Amino acid sequence: MMGKEVIVKPFILYFIGDTEGLNKWLGHYNGSKPGMMHPYRDCHCGFERLNASIHNCKYTKAREFHRAISLVVENKKEGMKMLKSLSRHYVNNALYQTKKTLSDVVHGANKMCPPEMLHTLDAGLTIYMFESLQGLISGGKSREDLDGQHVRMFNAIRRQSERDFPRGATRSGLIDSTRCQSSEQKGNLFLLLCIAHTVDGAVTLRHELNYTATHWKYWLEFLQLYLAMEEWFHDA
Repeated sequence: MMGKEVIVKPFILYFIGDTEGLNKWLGHYNGSKPGMMHPYRDCHCGFERLNASIHNCKYTKAREFHRAISLVVENKKEGMKMLKSLSRHYVNNALYQTKKTLSDVVHGANKMCPPEMLHTLDAGLTIYMFESLQGLISGGKSREDLDGQHVRMFNAIRRQSERDFPRGATRSGLIDSTRCQSSEQKGNLFLLLCIAHTVDGAVTLRHELNYTATHWKYWLEFLQLYLAMEEWFHDA
C-alpha cells in the first residue's frame, strides 16, 4: 500500500443471531426473571430497570469477564460468585480473546450483538399479549364469534388492492398463538385491531374484557401504536 508492505487485519463489525443463540455465544444466562443480576447481556441494568423509558445503562466491558475467568483459576468460589454477579456461565470463549479483531475493543462482543425484532416482538411480546387475552376472554360463544370474524376479516384483507398488510393465519383461533409462524402473529394482531373497529367485534371484546369507554379507547390506541412501532423498527 503506497509503496509499503502492510499487514491487513479485517475486523468483525457485529454478529447477527437470535437472542437465545447470542446469549449462549457470550456465556450469558438466558431469561429475564426477577432476581437475575443482569437480565440483558450488554448492560448492567437490573430486572427492575428493564421497563424504564429513559435508561442510563452502564455497559458490560470485556475485561470484566476476563477478570472473572482469571479469578476462577485463582479462587474458584470467588470467581464463580463474580460470574454469577455478571449473570455469566464459566466458558472458554474465543470471542473474549484479547487479540481478537473486533469493532468494539472496550466492550468486546457484548455490544456487537444487536437485538433482533423477530424474537423480541413477533415471537416475544406479541405472543405474550395473545396469551394474556386467552386468560381474559372466555371460551364458548364469544370465542367462536371472534374466530368467525377473524376468518371473515382475513379473507376481506386478502381482497384488498393494497398488499402491504401484515400476513395473518387462520389455522387456529384469533388469539391462539399455536400453529402460527412468528411473522403471522403480527398479522393476527393487526386483524384483531381491525375486528375491534367493527360493531360486532367491539361489542364482543368490550364485554369480555369488561372495559370502560375510556379504557377501551386506550386499548385501541395501544394496539395502533404497537403495530406502528413494529413497522418503524423494521423499516429503520
